[in-house]
Parts: sequence; structure tokens; C-alpha cells
Amino acid sequence: MAFKVLGEPRCAVAYIGDGGTSEGAFYEALNLAGVRELPVVFVIVNNGWAISVPVAEQTATRTLAQKAVAAGIPGIQVDGNDVFAVRETVAAALQTARRGAARH
Repeated sequence: MAFKVLGEPRCAVAYIGDGGTSEGAFYEALNLAGVRELPVVFVIVNNGWAISVPVAEQTATRTLAQKAVAAGIPGIQVDGNDVFAVRETVAAALQTARRGAARH
């Protein structure tokens, strides 16, 4: 939020594990980022075991990327083992986040 308030052309990148996506603070941060169009990219690292249980037992969403929909921000799923796909996707997300923050 500080980057936007100060008009700085920077973005924050937040890394979180799949289990952390069920925490209230995650949804609060996602919602704030969506409402305020903040320059932030959330990267969810999914190892398949959220809070010591399989992801399917922790969330009803088909993919973790879908959790962004309620906050009004795009959610993109990418194969974390494909370093080129991750780099390309994060770079595009950073550009989108910077443009969104620069409009306001």
C-alpha cells in the first residue's frame, strides 16, 4: 500500500504456502489488494499438503488460483516446476499490478 500512496513504481511480491490460503489474514490481504488495486503479486506455493492434510480436504476450490476471484483479482495457475513459465507469469503479473496502481 505504501508504494501506491507514495506513487513509487514498485510492487510487492508475497509468497505463501497452500495451507496459509485458509487463514483469515490471507483473505483480508487479498481483499484489500483487490479493493485498493494495490501493486502486489501473491505467489502460492502448493506442495499438495495444506496444514498437514491434502489440499482437497482443506478447500472446496478446484484450484488455489480460484481464491483470487472473490477479491476481484486475476488468479493464474502455473506449473511451479517450469521455471520459465513461473518467470513469465510473475513478470506479466508484476506489469499488470504496476499499471493498475499507476492509474490511481
